Amino acid sequence: MERNPRPRDLKEEVLNLKEQPGSNILVLGSGELVRTLMKHDLVDEFRIMIFPFIRMSGKRLFTDNIKTMSLKHVYTKALHSGAVELTYRLSKEDNVFHQGSD
Repeated sequence: MERNPRPRDLKEEVLNLKEQPGSNILVLGSGELVRTLMKHDLVDEFRIMIFPFIRMSGKRLFTDNIKTMSLKHVYTKALHSGAVELTYRLSKEDNVFHQGSD
């Protein structure tokens, strides 16, 4: 089997995956990857889990260089653990991801 010696661009690879039949693409626990996908307008939906405890430090998913994203709430699910799953979709009509300065 022959491999392409040049690695494919992330955006190109994700767009190719989105054209394939099958289920959704899910990213768990990689804020850096999610931010990169957001930068390339490749995120259709966010499923954000809120857990019933406060941590005073950690990595942020939405960093300061994200200026505006219009989201539409589409679903809420309360879990037995006390956590809540919130589902939002991008409001494509009135917004596109805006990248701030680094």
